[in-house]
Amino acid sequence: MAAEWDWTTAEFGDAHAGAVGVLLADGSEPGPVYFDIGSGSHVPSSTHWSVYDGHFGRPLAAALRAACACGWRAPAEYPLDWEKIGEQRLHEADIDLTGPLADWTAHLSVIRHTTAPLPESLAALLVQLADQLQSTATDSPLAALRALGVLERPTARAGQEAAGRCVAARYRWRRWRPRWARVRPRSAVSSSVTAVSDPGVGVRDSGFGVVWHALLRVGAVKRGVVG
Repeated sequence: MAAEWDWTTAEFGDAHAGAVGVLLADGSEPGPVYFDIGSGSHVPSSTHWSVYDGHFGRPLAAALRAACACGWRAPAEYPLDWEKIGEQRLHEADIDLTGPLADWTAHLSVIRHTTAPLPESLAALLVQLADQLQSTATDSPLAALRALGVLERPTARAGQEAAGRCVAARYRWRRWRPRWARVRPRSAVSSSVTAVSDPGVGVRDSGFGVVWHALLRVGAVKRGVVG
């Protein structure tokens, strides 16, 4: 089953793709809806919010909220008025999704504040490069693949150098900071582990988290997702 996202950005790609999440009446999130198409080994399924309309035995959505691919869920919930919706399918009803979209956008703003900002000149260059690669992939796929191969070498070198500098800077701070600053509460350690295991959360207090995001920023050039 492919992921079904309602919103994406060139800046974060699939790492922070957004979707309208569904809550049932008991407050739980439903599993995927499977569609019976008769014979065959493949059974299509979907987790898109619009399929939870109660038809054909499907779960009935009680409320909507914003969700992100990184695992974040918005605290705000937007109840569905089924008396107004009636027998309509959700994809046919005029459902206002501005609330979940605004919550997801606010979540991305928090993520941006926890990651290293790109210089404006570099960001503009990456946008131009991504556009050029996309058009070349359409007009001349082999040329696009060659261009990606050429980019692989400098991006790999830049990634190694940036990662090394991040680690070195982190090591110097750990070595020379006052003793009182070296002791961190258990919750801070847990946050560091989370930042490493889930890079989508953003850089917190982990040197490896800094390295991970540096590599992601450089690697995004090759994948053509930076914009």
